[in-house]
Amino acid sequence: RKRYAATAMNERSSRAHTLLIVNLTHVRAGSDGAGQMSTSQLILADLAGSEQIKKSKAVGAAKKEAAAINTGLFVLKRCITALNDSKPHVPFLESKLTMLLKGALGGASRTYCMVCASLDSRHGDESVDALRFGEACANVTNHVSNLHVTSLPAALAAIDDALARCDAGMRSLHARARSHLPAFHTLQAKRSALARKRALLALEEHCPAPAPVAVA
Repeated sequence: RKRYAATAMNERSSRAHTLLIVNLTHVRAGSDGAGQMSTSQLILADLAGSEQIKKSKAVGAAKKEAAAINTGLFVLKRCITALNDSKPHVPFLESKLTMLLKGALGGASRTYCMVCASLDSRHGDESVDALRFGEACANVTNHVSNLHVTSLPAALAAIDDALARCDAGMRSLHARARSHLPAFHTLQAKRSALARKRALLALEEHCPAPAPVAVA
């Protein structure tokens, strides 16, 4: 749920970034019984505004929230700059925000950026920075492509391969007494998501969608 709090800069200030990510899978039964699968992803991101703590006068928990918001925006700005400069390394992994938005930044996605700025002259510096950030986003070039389509057996094989890599990574971290690290829990969550997806696809393989009925 979106949370707000009053600060010296904004009486209804967002206290975190909000992302809604929808993964879509469409399975179409083929004439040979081996269905084809199309996958796509929709990301709706509502980014909280950058706040100068000195101006917002945030304290306590609000101060920590502002620092987390600013960190995510700073890394996102670095990623946009790296993409525009065609640098070989883009720091997507330096924040949770950019890790989640990676597929929409410079990939095969159609991406839109809307910038909201204040007309209040007291916040002119922040408004100009926001508009410059939007301009930088507009310079990123994405290469839109068709949805990835594959057969169900191939999709299951790819998921099995990804599950094996997750298991190998977790075993390696456990063997080195590193199972307390965030990377281990990330692999656990990824493996659970892959296992759920595999179960759904396996069900589709054994119970293909019925053929459409022609209506006169």
